[in-house]
Amino acid sequence: MSMVSPLEPNRWTYETWFRMTFVFVGGMEVLFGALTFLQGPRQLMSQFGIPELVLDSPHYIDAMSWVLLHMTFLGAIQITLGALANERRLMRRLPRLFLLFHFVYAFLDVRASDNPLGTALYQGSASQIPAVFSCLFFLLFLNLALRSLFAPGNIDSV
Repeated sequence: MSMVSPLEPNRWTYETWFRMTFVFVGGMEVLFGALTFLQGPRQLMSQFGIPELVLDSPHYIDAMSWVLLHMTFLGAIQITLGALANERRLMRRLPRLFLLFHFVYAFLDVRASDNPLGTALYQGSASQIPAVFSCLFFLLFLNLALRSLFAPGNIDSV
């Protein structure tokens, strides 16, 4: 086991943070989207106190299926960007855009969940799981966006 000296520079470069953040968040979204889609929208949403009349609606099932597929596809896009982006300006600006996206997702998830800040539109402790992950993803992109501002060789002014 090797010890890292506190005087050694951090080996995690901005590019490493960029790739890890995009691939991790995208991978989690693909995993959650695919698993919940396989479970089925009706089965998934029944644990959130949604009335049976709504759960039995083909329109609701169709809308939820679309949401789950959309989440899976967006996760795949994030994985692709994390793995393939090489242009420095793109790597510095994309996190700010995804920070905005994940702020909106976190706001909506917290607002609708069953917690002191939420409306309890979706009931039960299971409704807090999406809110927790949305907030985690927001914080990961906030970390990356802040790092993009202070990383060596910042070219945003170009």
